[in-house]
Order: sequence, then structure tokens, then C-alpha cells
Amino acid sequence: MAKIALPRISIPKLVVPRLPVPKLQLQSAQRRLAVVVIGLTAAIVAILTDQAPITREAFLRADHVFYDWFYTHRPIVSQRDSDVTIVAVDRRSLDDVERALQVGWPWGRSAWSRIATYLQHAGARAVAFDMTFSRSSARGPEDDELFSEELDSLTIPVAFARELTEDGEWGPFKPTLRRPHEFGYVDVTSEKVYRDYIPRRGDKLSLAAATLRAAGIEPRLPLDRPFLLHFYGPHRDPDNQPTFAAWSASHVLAAADDPDSPNVGVRPEYFRGKLVIVGAVAATLQDIKSVPNSPRMPGVEIQATALANLLYGDAVRAMPPGTASVVALAGALVAAAGTIGLRSATLKFITIVLVCAGLIAGSFLLFRLAHTIFWLPPAMPLFAVALAAVGGITWSYFLEDRQARMLLKALETCLSPSVAAELARNPRKLAVGGQQLDMTVMFTDLAGFTSLTEELKERIEPALNFYLGEMTEQILRLNGTLDKYIGDAIMTFWNAPVDQPEHARHACEAALAIQRRERELRQPLAELGMRDTVTRIGINSGPMFVGFTGSHRKLNYTVIGDAVNLAARLEPANKLYGTQILVSENTRQRAGSAFLFRPIDV
Repeated sequence: MAKIALPRISIPKLVVPRLPVPKLQLQSAQRRLAVVVIGLTAAIVAILTDQAPITREAFLRADHVFYDWFYTHRPIVSQRDSDVTIVAVDRRSLDDVERALQVGWPWGRSAWSRIATYLQHAGARAVAFDMTFSRSSARGPEDDELFSEELDSLTIPVAFARELTEDGEWGPFKPTLRRPHEFGYVDVTSEKVYRDYIPRRGDKLSLAAATLRAAGIEPRLPLDRPFLLHFYGPHRDPDNQPTFAAWSASHVLAAADDPDSPNVGVRPEYFRGKLVIVGAVAATLQDIKSVPNSPRMPGVEIQATALANLLYGDAVRAMPPGTASVVALAGALVAAAGTIGLRSATLKFITIVLVCAGLIAGSFLLFRLAHTIFWLPPAMPLFAVALAAVGGITWSYFLEDRQARMLLKALETCLSPSVAAELARNPRKLAVGGQQLDMTVMFTDLAGFTSLTEELKERIEPALNFYLGEMTEQILRLNGTLDKYIGDAIMTFWNAPVDQPEHARHACEAALAIQRRERELRQPLAELGMRDTVTRIGINSGPMFVGFTGSHRKLNYTVIGDAVNLAARLEPANKLYGTQILVSENTRQRAGSAFLFRPIDV
């Protein structure tokens, strides 16, 4: 076999620079505007929803969940050394009195006057009875009379719990007291869970407020509006110690009967200068309430908490409504920016989670860190974030969906449908700049096109369009990437922008398909003036640089390199050898055994 020497052409290797992508200012401006509009709209809708009567209750319920959970994680602040103490009718007191006096509950009223007398002698500043005397004593009117006489003889300030009627007037109080005493109601909240405290209803005071007035102490919280109770801890801590100092009523009674007895467990100094509340803590006496940090707290301890709050000014400080609105707006803007600005669905989700977690954490830290509790309700800001996230995702979805459709439509003009769909799903595969890959490139050219153009003149355009359309279909059907048309020539490559391990086989199949289709179209092409058409094809495989090249004015997704130049030389070499398809040794090795090859030259 004769060897024909072809001129050796030295082609320098080209390095493709990474070209900057021109920023789409209009799209960027649209995104910024969308962030502002969506974030602001979400915040306004959340604020208005929070104020609407129908939905306000839902926000309150959600805030109560956070409020109670925050309370369960606050550290306990013991009040056993505070100025408020409790004389508790506990299970021990009930058992002691029944065992010693053979007397069950309710006790005779002289027991309460004896306790008050002892507290006066001990130097207590005031005493409050968290129990209503709305019925006559079970032991007869003499018991009520004795109770009244003993209390009238005391000088210690005394406040009594009393019920309010539906019209806001005091309910019945059976003992007849001649000396003025303070009365306070105990129905201090409208909720099942005691979170807030109403210190005044009309001209009537609550028991805690009445106790302070009896003691001549000015409260450090305003009485003209409810306040959120600052609970210092649950009824008992993990070591079973009470939050407030509490002394069994039976021990106080024993001390009242025999102050010098060493076994009573109570000493006068425990009560000196204290505000003392007498009430029931035994569960059987049915004065157990639910509070944020404990499902079971005696009502007397709630009154003690309110009394300490009024005494020290320790109410929970609710942040101004405007603060929650500002937080809602900030959270909504961040959520909108994250869902619109980030392309990854995972990053969008992480952003939303982080914003929500940040809102909850911020509210929690305000609630927990300092002695003073600051309450920032998180439900409305979280709702604003949710609205902004939905709005941002929706806007992003429709924008990206529209862009994906446009991209897919553009890609389908130069790629097979399957490759175009893959790029529409993952546009990052169209990376700007170049990368070196092992690829296959094919050049086709129509023999005798110059003379054909002179012959057909203006009729060449429809004939050429028909020819190129049919040949392109064969290429795209085999997943080729259409690089460009060069007059009647077609440049195509495989293995980019998506991976195609059998790129050489696809190129060979495409060449045979073009040849086959050309034979099938001889009659239609002849009718258009293109008689005896022959397409020459050159194919080579090897390392090539692929990517976007050009300038900021125009980019082209193409391949360059020595392997590309060899394929371009093989196509016209068909004329020299009288062949129609020439492939390089590199392509033959990669194409596999499915094709029949004939060696031509070296």
C-alpha cells in the first residue's frame, strides 16, 4: 500500500481562558425588587393577620406554646429568702390535725385566727388568707363570732380572699368583722393557664394587691392593667424543695399553742417582717392550677408569685408590638433573599430553617438570660418568614421554570432532546470557560457546493436548508452537540456538555446515518436542484478543550485543539482518497467492534 505524505501542519495548543459572565443587570434588579416586595408584603400580611380578630387567637395559641416552653427552660430562682412566705395547708397539716384533734377538713375558724395571732407576735408585716369565708362555719355561728372577735383584737394588717359576683360586686363574707380589713379577689386571669395577672377589676383589688395595700406598701407595678407573671420556678425544684418558703399550717398552730416547744419546727424569725399568705397546697383541697412551668401549682403559690412581682416589680416585660413588626420584616426579607437569591433547593431550605431558628433563639435568649424576662412573641414573625419563603420559592420557581423553558428551547436547536433536557435540569454543566476532555468531533461538507451555488443561485437557500435540516436530525438523534454551520458544512462534537462514554461510537453511527439519509433523499434533493449529492465526513477523537469562548459581546460553546484540527483535515482528505467517511485511528480504537473499518493511510 502506497504511503502518501501529507503536509505536517504545526498547530499550537490553545488554552481557553475563563471568561467572565456578563452580569444580567435587569435580572439582578428584578431579584432585588422581588426580595423587597415579597418580604414587605409578607410582613404586612403577617402583621394584619396578627391583628385580625379571627386569626388573633391562633397566633396567641402558638405564642403560648413558645412561652410555656421557654419557661420550662428558665433556671429556678429560689424565693425562700424573699419577703413573701407561705403558711401551707398541706397533706401533713391535714393528717396532723385529724390525728391530734380528731377534726377533719374544714377546720374550725379559730384555727385561722390563732395562726394570725401567732404571725402578729412573730412580727409579720401582713397576713393574707387565700381562702374564701363565703359560708357559715360548719361548727355553728359561735365559731364565726369567735373568729371575728379574735381578728378584731389583732393589729396585724389582714387581707381576705373574696369572690366577685358577675356584676363586679363582692360576694358573701360570713364572719362579721368590726375592724376594717382588706379584701381581694382570686379570679385573677381569664385563661385556663395562669400566665397573666389582673391586679384590679374596677375599684376591686386582687388578693396580692390588697395585701400590699393592707401592709401600706406601694406596688412597683401599675395596677390599672394586667401583667405577665414572673414565675421564679415550679412548685418544687428537682430536689423537692419549694420555690417559696412554705411552713405547714399544723406546725404554725402548734407554735401558736406552745411557742416554746422544741418540736414544732417553726420559729418567729421565719416570719418577721414578711408578707405571709395562708392557703391550701394539698391536692385534695382542689386549689391546684396550671402555670407555664408546671402543670400543677397551688393557687396560693400563684398569689405569692403575684405578690412578689408587685413587691419587686418583677413582671415579664412584653416587647412593644412595633418590635415584633420590625423583627417580622427583617426575617421576611432574609427569607425572601435566601429563597430567591440561592439556586440550590437545599440552600433555600437551610436558609429558611436558619431564619426560623434564629427568631426562636433570639426570643428564647431574651426570655432566659437575664433576671428580667423580656417576651418577644415569635409566632407572627415566624408566619411572616413562612409567607416570604413561600412567596420567594414561588417566584423563583416560575422565574426559573420560564428560564428553563427558554434554555431548553434554545438548546434543542443545537442538541438532542435528551441532552437538552439534562442541561435544563442542571445548567451548571454549561460551565463558562474551558476544560479538557476526551471527546469526538465530526466535520461534514457537501461536495461541489461552490458550483452548485452558482448553478442554483437564489434557489440554493431552500435546498440547503432542507439538506442541513435533514442531516442535523441524524446528528441530534445520536446525541451530538451541534457546534455550528459553516456554509454547507456542519461541525458536531460528542461527550460535552454531558458525559457520553461511547462518544466515538455515536459519532460513527451519526456518520453512517447521514450517509444513509442522503441516499434516501436523492429524489427530494434532486427536485430542489441538488443532484448526486455527496457528503464528505471527517471524524477524530482525542483530548480537546471544550467550553465557552469569545468575548463579553458574544460567547460560543465549542471545542478547540489539535484533535479538532485533525478532524477538520480528515474531511477534505476524502477527496484525495476517493472516500466519503474518514476516521482517525483514535476514533477506531474507541468506537469498538460494531463497525467495519478499512485502513487508508498513515
